[in-house]
Amino acid sequence: MHILRRLSLGPLVFAGLACVTGRAQGLLADLGVTTLQARYGSSLATGSSVVGWLTEAGDPFWPNLANTSLFPLAPGRPYQVVNTGTDPTTTSSGHATAVAAHWFGTSYGVSPGLGGVVAMGASDFVTTFGLNAGGYEISPGVFVVAAPFISPTAPLWQSGLTGTAERPLGVPQVINASWAGSSGVTVYDVDTLRRADYLVDRDGITIVAGVGNAAGAPPQVLGQAYNVIAVGLPISPSSDGTSYLDGSGRVVVDIVAPSENTSAATPMVTGAATMLIDLANKTPALANGNDPRVVRSVLMTGAEKAADWTVPTSTTVLGQTVTQPLDLKLGAGELRVDMAYELMLSGEMTPNVPRSVQGWDLGTTGVGMTYYLVDNSAPGADLTVTLAWNRVTGDPNDATRFAASNFTVPTGNNLLISNPLANLDLQVFTTDGVSVPLVSLAASVSTVDNVEHIYLRDLPVGRYAIGVSGPAGTTYGLSFQMVPEASVGWSMGVLGLAGVGWGFWRRRGGR
Repeated sequence: MHILRRLSLGPLVFAGLACVTGRAQGLLADLGVTTLQARYGSSLATGSSVVGWLTEAGDPFWPNLANTSLFPLAPGRPYQVVNTGTDPTTTSSGHATAVAAHWFGTSYGVSPGLGGVVAMGASDFVTTFGLNAGGYEISPGVFVVAAPFISPTAPLWQSGLTGTAERPLGVPQVINASWAGSSGVTVYDVDTLRRADYLVDRDGITIVAGVGNAAGAPPQVLGQAYNVIAVGLPISPSSDGTSYLDGSGRVVVDIVAPSENTSAATPMVTGAATMLIDLANKTPALANGNDPRVVRSVLMTGAEKAADWTVPTSTTVLGQTVTQPLDLKLGAGELRVDMAYELMLSGEMTPNVPRSVQGWDLGTTGVGMTYYLVDNSAPGADLTVTLAWNRVTGDPNDATRFAASNFTVPTGNNLLISNPLANLDLQVFTTDGVSVPLVSLAASVSTVDNVEHIYLRDLPVGRYAIGVSGPAGTTYGLSFQMVPEASVGWSMGVLGLAGVGWGFWRRRGGR
């Protein structure tokens, strides 16, 4: 019996498909997807190069992909179900169907071109076929105590609707977790979070997880992992606040998406991540953009702020502080797929080389501070910057991190070791107009989070410097976006390709 047998949807049960039939296109318009579709047409990256894992609590745990009104499968698109003896064409989960429809459904999915999907139970993902968390309970109170072999490729597969051979599709690039819960044993939950971080860091997999629908502290698993993108809701009650498991005080919510529940909000963010990864996969110049640190940073920088968001100060009501990088309820803001896509498309930047409008980098800290130069030619522009890096679990000097030395055995059960979190800091400076930083305008210097975030409003015309500092050798994803407060009068010739999304920017109302 797997120790995570109590891991379940709990309050995350999806209310059904009714909410999408009347407002599907409106939702895609709010997210900026229809804008991208009109702008790029058939060249828009919608996920064809990406394999995704849809993990679901409960049984059955697979979507009804035979529903051709939601999922007219592309010819040959692989669909596989893991570890079930039930024919997936004869039964399915309504919750999984709704989650899949928001992620890659043709009618209202954010990334309808997803190249392949693997459905598996959340408990199977946490134990046998994904994270191998906690060992196995072979009889009441008796556990196998051996260092788990953490593998992202499940050894047991069942053919799906396309009749493909029973073979793994390969390592996924994105995983959706529209569920939350707990094993009921703290050490098991901690181990699960550490293994999720491990999977992101070792294999470059982006994991997107809902934080839960009940107001108050988030459930233990999976949103409290350091390296996942944790999704909440902008208005309706959902979990928020700070972590209390395996390191306390971190802001849990990274980003929010418009929905009535986090089960549906999560695959919207997963769909946006799928688009970014697909774009990076298909564009050699953007190859570093499929790194989960960059994906997380770009999604958060592209998010839309509430109208009453404040700049970082020592105390704020809505927004961030110098030591708290994100809003406790809204994270970095509300998902805007178009802004994130244009930001990824703008390309990777280089330290000390001036850049305007937007850009991102997969960088590595050196000795001292690394500077990125940003030009603003729009009076009253708003600047958003996000820095993200991974928490490292297991021995980073072990090529596989499979060795038994990577695990401790508290109370007779396996627990993946965790290394001290690298403490990176982020600042924005004025400059002398060339390359010399002068006055610090804002800082994000949390000692417990593995993201830093700055939002500044109404910046004068001029050159600014974004500074990144921390222990040398830490890989990070950094992105910035400079958006004018009013886009009227800005011609497409002035904005250029990277800035065409500006005309669609708007601020949300307050909470």
